[in-house]
Amino acid sequence: MLLEYGFKPDIFTFSSIIDGLCRAYRIEDALNCFTEMVKWRVPPNAITYNILIRSLCVIGDVARSLRFLRKMQADGISPDIYSFNSLIQSFCRMDKIEKAKKLLDSMLALGLSPDSYSFGAIIKALSESGRLDEAKEMFLSMEANGCIPDSYVCNLILETLVQHSSFEEARDIVKRSDAEMECKVLKGYSLSDLAVCTAPVFLLELSWYSTIMGNIHQLA
Repeated sequence: MLLEYGFKPDIFTFSSIIDGLCRAYRIEDALNCFTEMVKWRVPPNAITYNILIRSLCVIGDVARSLRFLRKMQADGISPDIYSFNSLIQSFCRMDKIEKAKKLLDSMLALGLSPDSYSFGAIIKALSESGRLDEAKEMFLSMEANGCIPDSYVCNLILETLVQHSSFEEARDIVKRSDAEMECKVLKGYSLSDLAVCTAPVFLLELSWYSTIMGNIHQLA
């Protein structure tokens, strides 16, 4: 239609069509549109690539998504955190944690600053796999890499610590959060029932009450 009126599609036109097709789960049509885009010598940008990387991850085609990340770099386009986060999340869901960690390392090597989404996905996967020490190590590495843990990540690591009865470490993290982290803390909140533990536990959210009490009763 555009050609009939003498208009040549530009990057905005192609990217909008590709995004619309992906949202309709017509991924193959979106990929064909990308091919047409290249034929028309309209160079894709980071937005175009990120749309395809994200959409391929959504349908579980991580292999092709990773190839688009590599192609993006080969075309001289610098990936951003959104390019990597889609893949990190997908690898974590597939329990391919080492691949997710390698992508995180690649982000850092490129000078990118991973965010709480990047770290949180890996911490969650490590926690669910029972790799508590690695989850704690990843959590502690956040600040060293310029990422202040937010409430989601704080809740995540605290829940893991409580489930493993690491109450002392949980308390230390919440104490640090008051001054250093972007966590929502109910200051001064403690439970007398926690006397059976080695240290009092402070709660991040009211929902923590049932979680901690459940663990306390199991220990009693």
